[in-house]
Amino acid sequence: MSISAKLSRRALMARSVSSVAAVLGGSFLPQLGTLGQALAAASGGLPGYKALVCVYLAGGNDSFNLLVPRDSQAGGSRYDTYRQSRGGVYDPNSNPLGLALGFNQLLDVGTPMGEGSAYGMHPQTADYVASRNGQNYQYPGLHTLFGQGQLAFVANVGPLIEPISKTDFNAGAPRPPQLYSHNDQELLWNLGIGDTTAITGWGGRLLDLIDSGGHPALPPNISIAGNSRFQIGASVFPYQMSATLGATQLLSFDGSTTLFGEQRRLALEALLGQPSAHLLTTEYASTLLRSRELEQLVRGGLSSPAGQLNTSYDYSGPNAPDPAMGFYPDANLHLMGEDYPNRLQDQLRMVARMIKLSRDPSAGINHSRQIYYVRLGGFDTHASQMTQQQVLLAQVSQALGWFWQALGEIGAQSEVTAFTMSEFGRTLSSNGDGSDHAWGGIQAVLGGEVLGQRIYGRYPQLMLNADNNALQDWSFARGQYIPTTATEQMGATLGRWLGLPNAVLDQVFPNLAQFSGPLSFLP
Repeated sequence: MSISAKLSRRALMARSVSSVAAVLGGSFLPQLGTLGQALAAASGGLPGYKALVCVYLAGGNDSFNLLVPRDSQAGGSRYDTYRQSRGGVYDPNSNPLGLALGFNQLLDVGTPMGEGSAYGMHPQTADYVASRNGQNYQYPGLHTLFGQGQLAFVANVGPLIEPISKTDFNAGAPRPPQLYSHNDQELLWNLGIGDTTAITGWGGRLLDLIDSGGHPALPPNISIAGNSRFQIGASVFPYQMSATLGATQLLSFDGSTTLFGEQRRLALEALLGQPSAHLLTTEYASTLLRSRELEQLVRGGLSSPAGQLNTSYDYSGPNAPDPAMGFYPDANLHLMGEDYPNRLQDQLRMVARMIKLSRDPSAGINHSRQIYYVRLGGFDTHASQMTQQQVLLAQVSQALGWFWQALGEIGAQSEVTAFTMSEFGRTLSSNGDGSDHAWGGIQAVLGGEVLGQRIYGRYPQLMLNADNNALQDWSFARGQYIPTTATEQMGATLGRWLGLPNAVLDQVFPNLAQFSGPLSFLP
């Protein structure tokens, strides 16, 4: 039997932890992953600090209205093809069925490097001003971040088993299961493979192989948006946090200063400290105690100067932020005369605080590599798309613009890469009030080391029923585009930047050899 075929006791324990946590889930049980982390502790981590931040846009973002050809309004131009495929420019009175944005609505980005024509971006990716108490704070939107070279796009990317043309598809070539299904396609994005043979997520597999060092009780995977398969590995699991409260609290035993609260906490810890002849009872008590210690570590760090941010933002409610007291009101978005909460910005605020805390040696966390997960829903725009997507893209653009400024405050812009995922793109043609599920779409990547102001992969011609082998441009009757870049290629690029050697990329992305390899949007 080869060494690789042997299942060591350490591997068996790590896999057992994986099975238990995957089955039980919840906000507390993922902390069982700390056992796997302790088992995997080794050399103390890679040098420096790097973090990936996954921004999941749930529902299937209509990304072909995020980045749009803007060469000319003349007949036969790429913009004209887009306009016709989308049923004309939307106008609530004269053309309520149209899904196209007007040429002059689009924010010009010129001709990106390597492209043969100009593009524009959705108007809600513009810069914005947060105004509070007579003070104005200017923030960049995605449009400016792209123009400054910090943002790049990956075009027509999606789950694939192998490169596939329209002819191949019609002949029955292998394709991902359950195309156009929310649950299945989100799962494939999380698994980082075009089929469902994997049981762990690609973010989890990355940190199974990359030694992040750091505090053994705190996993390097942190979610501010609940449980996600993306972050579950064989020996690592996400530590789940609240965007507003921070550390996961155990049954409200949150260090109350009241006499009753203190007595309750002491009683619980006394019970957990009682010896037991039962192995599972002992391990359960030990796990709860470790969870309490972890809560105290994170809560204490966030309440210290190492966990506080001063980057201003627009917020709801009358009370001003007080970082020194750990008080951060909900972020606010003002659009079309209405106020909307920006939950994505709230989540990214906690990510920025945790990144600052993790990089501060005095906090005792000391992970050299981390992966964060945040999420914004509402992108399943079958109805009212042209108004609903304005709000959604404004939330994304403002949240990421604020996050970029916060990273600048803590000096971490070159150490963090944020990227979007969404289960699929959407149909080019209208269903009468919106768009429907499709396949390939566009994703964004933001970071100080991103080779930005570029489009990676092949931006499609945006035609209905396209079938052009020379341009590798294939779509179905309503403009559902066959991806020409695989999720593995995008993920491998991010993983390599985080520290995964080229020689083991296929251990995280086993299907990568079917494609042309990683992309070049990161060094």
